[in-house]
Amino acid sequence: MSGRTGAFAGAWLFTLLFAGCGGGGPPPREIDAAVRAYVEEHGLPPIGQSCMWGSKLEIDEVRTVEVGERQEAMGHRSWPVRARVIGGCRAQDRGYSAQMASEWDRTFEFSLHQNGFGEWEASPAG
Repeated sequence: MSGRTGAFAGAWLFTLLFAGCGGGGPPPREIDAAVRAYVEEHGLPPIGQSCMWGSKLEIDEVRTVEVGERQEAMGHRSWPVRARVIGGCRAQDRGYSAQMASEWDRTFEFSLHQNGFGEWEASPAG
């Protein structure tokens, strides 16, 4: 196999693996952004856990762990996703440095789909 052929085969394999194998699946960058948006708006799944009064939810990192096979039901496509969310609840700054009230580093399961505008949205799986 020549160098060009090997490079082409490697690029093709990379594209196949990260396209979700079902075609049109969410890229990791979009998954991370959709999960972050969900957690910032609704709190942590599964019951919308949020921070106590006087502290603020802050997300340090969201990382895609795994993307499952495309699911179809009643004409809607979605992808099951596991995403690691790292962050915490930080006490509000009252004239001194903010302190961490609680920290978390957990993996959650979400379902991702595209809305009518083609934007990726996350919701808790289940």
